[in-house]
Amino acid sequence: MSLLMAAKEPPSIALTWLLDRLAGEPELARRFCADPEGELADAVVRETLRLRPPASGVLRRLRQPLEIGGLRIPAGATALVPSALVHRDPRSFADPDSFRVERWLEGQPPAGPFLPFGGGARRCVGEPLARAEIETVVPAILSRVRLTPLSTEPERMVQRATVLVPKRGLLARVADA
Repeated sequence: MSLLMAAKEPPSIALTWLLDRLAGEPELARRFCADPEGELADAVVRETLRLRPPASGVLRRLRQPLEIGGLRIPAGATALVPSALVHRDPRSFADPDSFRVERWLEGQPPAGPFLPFGGGARRCVGEPLARAEIETVVPAILSRVRLTPLSTEPERMVQRATVLVPKRGLLARVADA
């Protein structure tokens, strides 16, 4: 039961961030819903979660010493890779603060780490659930209602325990599609 409950929050956060993005871009939402399993939809999901990852970071205890940038970190130390910062590293992502779907469509994906659900063998078990929900729930919602953002400013991302969430949730006006 714990596993099932723990795997639910990151997918719902990913879904919220995606609906928040698509609410402000109706043409992109239309194209996404036309082929939710297609290349464009995948790029929209990746770019949304690059800028708004559900997991705050990847936390690991080092089994052996690690040297990074001339600093030696001993075995047994806890290391954190913060997703939101890594995803905005200009060495890996050109114009890192901009939403640019095309960066995932240009043949070769960006070289930098992409860790919206963590990474490695201990990545979030909810990631496949998030993908299934996105491919099913987003078109189901957007085929029935039109979402319009209540603000021109993006919602602030805040940390709650180990996840990054919209500070006030998804703030949108809902009307029939």
